[in-house]
Parts: sequence; structure tokens; C-alpha cells
Amino acid sequence: MNLPPSQNINLDAAALNETGPSSYQEKQAVNQTLNTNKVRGDISNTQSMAALQQAAITNANATRTEQHLADTMAHHYVAEMKKMAGINAANSRSNDLAHFAAKYPEALRALLS
Repeated sequence: MNLPPSQNINLDAAALNETGPSSYQEKQAVNQTLNTNKVRGDISNTQSMAALQQAAITNANATRTEQHLADTMAHHYVAEMKKMAGINAANSRSNDLAHFAAKYPEALRALLS
């Protein structure tokens, strides 16, 4: 039994003639999506590494600042010891003694007690 022709028969035929994406195109689309996600992941990893590097630099700078402060205080301590002892700064043996005393103050306590 044949049905009478539909008004949309030409539209149906046109839809049947349209080609969908080929398997190659579908594969390319999937690969593009995967590559895009990989690049986004790499960018995220790079940003995380940059943040870690910046944190390491900040910590190193803070440590350097603390070390500089400690060195400055040690030099000040040596200078004050020389001043109190009336030692000439040009005398290298007195410099050695002052630096030793700054490094090992407990050695002076043992001598003075």
C-alpha cells in the first residue's frame, strides 16, 4: 500500500541527502578537544610552578634579610666590645679576639667567672 505524497517529502529527501560529519572530522574534533584540555592543564601546571618559585624566592629573600640583620648585629657587637675595651680597630689580633668573643660569648663567661 502506497501512501499519498507528503507535503514535506522534499524536505525529508534533502535531510537524507545531507552528509553528517565524517569519522575523520569526528576524530579531529575529539583530538582538538583533548589537545585543548592538555594545553589548559599545562598552563595550570606552569602557573602552579611559577607560584611555587615565587614563594621560594620570597622565602629566600626573607632568610637573606634575617641573615643580614644577624651579621649586622654581630658586627655591632664586635664594634661595641672594641669600644668598651679601648682596642684600636687597626690591631688585627684584637679584631680576631673580638670576633671570637662575638661568636662564642660563653667562652668569655668562663674566663670572667
